[in-house]
Amino acid sequence: TNSGVELAADSRVAPYLLPLSAQRLNQSVVLRRGRQQPSCEGLTLAIRQLLDAGVPILAGTDVGNAGLAHGASVHGEMSLLAARGLTPVQALASATSVAADAFRLQDRGRIVPGKRADLLLVSGDPTQDLSATRNISAIWKQGHRFDREAFRAEIPRIAVPDVPPGSTSGLVSDFDGKTVSSKFGTPWRAFDGVQMKLVPGGANGTSGSLLVVGEVEADRPPYLWPGIEFVPSGITRSPANLSSKRGISFWAKGDGKSARVAIISERGRQEFKFAAGSEWQHFQFDFTKSADFDPAQFLYLIFAAAPQPGHFEFQIDEVAFY
Repeated sequence: TNSGVELAADSRVAPYLLPLSAQRLNQSVVLRRGRQQPSCEGLTLAIRQLLDAGVPILAGTDVGNAGLAHGASVHGEMSLLAARGLTPVQALASATSVAADAFRLQDRGRIVPGKRADLLLVSGDPTQDLSATRNISAIWKQGHRFDREAFRAEIPRIAVPDVPPGSTSGLVSDFDGKTVSSKFGTPWRAFDGVQMKLVPGGANGTSGSLLVVGEVEADRPPYLWPGIEFVPSGITRSPANLSSKRGISFWAKGDGKSARVAIISERGRQEFKFAAGSEWQHFQFDFTKSADFDPAQFLYLIFAAAPQPGHFEFQIDEVAFY
């Protein structure tokens, strides 16, 4: 079962979800290995073996991926752990005291004098019925009561992502400075062993550009690729409102191999292929043509290698949204 969909439909949870959180919870990922659907049947046995061996089991989620949302997903995680062999008390501890111990957070995780007063008051007995944790009566953070109803009333206002400061012109990077920087959002980040550096000479006679070099391993899954990324909002996994823009523009040159530029939003993603040769070439891609991509919820811009194994390199310059 998809615990995210079940959480999003729970009347005890749904009124306090931001629209983006509800959308994430209702998303799902289909993973296939060859012609077989991967199975989770071994999880129950594995968790019981870990428990018997005295290994601490921690509740945790990879929020930002489909089917998950901050806060709400912990309730679903505890229920899943209980369905795999933990008692309700053990599942509660996995999200509180056991997690605090594992990360050596001595000031929290238990309701005892001297600890942080991070408290959740619920109606019901979660030691008998874990779903009672969703029936929240009150929350205290460091001793201060959180006004849940005021937050609920604010949801329509805070649901729309902000337009990033400095993004009006659309220019992301011209790579003419002394560091790999951007005009707004985060600086560029390389991942999966990719090397990037500023090099002299850019498109249209400008002073610099960005060289991206890496290797695609032969056994790499097709949905993973090495490259560089830019986060328009400035905060990883947080969306930015670029609804005033309709596409991505950049100059590139390289080894002639196929490469990809990917744009990712809360709603979905788009990928565009480009092949840059030895001379600078201008590329422009319109991202308004797909209903699966929402520029008002823009998460990432990625330049990456294509799936073909082997060495790759390309240079980019004057990256901008238009």
